[in-house]
Amino acid sequence: MSLKLDTYDGLLERAVLALYLQWPYLPRRATLPTLETLRKSLAAELAGMTDSPDHARFQTAARDFAGAALVLPGVRAIAGADLGKLIAAAESRPGVRTAVLISNAAVTPERVRDLVTMLEADDPPAFAIRRRFYRSSMLPQAWDDIRPAVETLLDRLPADARTEVESIDRDLQSALDNTTRFDVRPYEAALLRLEAIPGVAAALADRFVRWKSVEKEKTLAVANPRGSESMPESAAAPPMVELVAADALVAPPPEMETVEVNFHTDVKFPARLQRNKVEWLVVRLRLEEPAETMASGLVAVEFTQQGNEPPPPEYLTVRVLASDFDEETRVWERTITVHHDRDSDPAVFLLKAAELGKKRITIDFEHKG
Repeated sequence: MSLKLDTYDGLLERAVLALYLQWPYLPRRATLPTLETLRKSLAAELAGMTDSPDHARFQTAARDFAGAALVLPGVRAIAGADLGKLIAAAESRPGVRTAVLISNAAVTPERVRDLVTMLEADDPPAFAIRRRFYRSSMLPQAWDDIRPAVETLLDRLPADARTEVESIDRDLQSALDNTTRFDVRPYEAALLRLEAIPGVAAALADRFVRWKSVEKEKTLAVANPRGSESMPESAAAPPMVELVAADALVAPPPEMETVEVNFHTDVKFPARLQRNKVEWLVVRLRLEEPAETMASGLVAVEFTQQGNEPPPPEYLTVRVLASDFDEETRVWERTITVHHDRDSDPAVFLLKAAELGKKRITIDFEHKG
């Protein structure tokens, strides 16, 4: 069994993307301005080594960024594990494993350019979402979930956003009318256009993440939940040549196996509150029982494994019931990504109490699969 080690560039990328997904919920005064400066400074530092990366200089820049970012409010709860590894990594020669099990392999020019592009992103939530992939088998359902949510945003977006959404609707319907009921690609094209509308990805980040995966599906997805009744007769079934080609290319899939993993709840929230002060409620699932948590328990998550492939991540909705609090974003649920072999993403809620006294908070986990 081989041990796959994290890399410096991989840890940096994973930490920044995790922060990007939670960007709308980070403190706007205490964290975001400094974090903006840090990422732009790191981008400028890395841009100077895109042709010939200096590995020692790259490590130093990554560790300096991690150290400065970790002291900012909210950052540790979201990306503390990966940033902490960057800080703790000992100096070593290229190709030698460090004391904290980080590969010291030299970073390539291509990776440096990718990181610069990431750090210079104009719309962090949209960038992080675009780095993920839609699950092909669920594209129609994703459209049915996301499109109505976009409608609720249009009054707060520029007028040309509504024009673009109406154009997307027309183009999608036209594409569906001129393809087979097995083709779900028009939904993906429409969803990608919705993502590109400024402000949409940031406002609906949790909803987009619910339908996307970190890794691209390897299997061919064939689906049409609408049914053939919504399609023209000529498109009710694919031509025989398409079926033959598909059968020839797709081998029988390995048997599916369900793997159940028990996670420990990790809930962070202040024991004492100040009136009308926003406090962070941070919820995540951990493989190991945390040393300190406001609420302990076990959450069983079922993963589906195909053959020898590692099971893909699952998506859980974290829902908070807290009638004594206001939530700054007025959204009481978040979607988290759960991998079978590591701690989950954090779900961050911004709670504020108008009155002091004993409060009750209920946290529910819903597995959407």
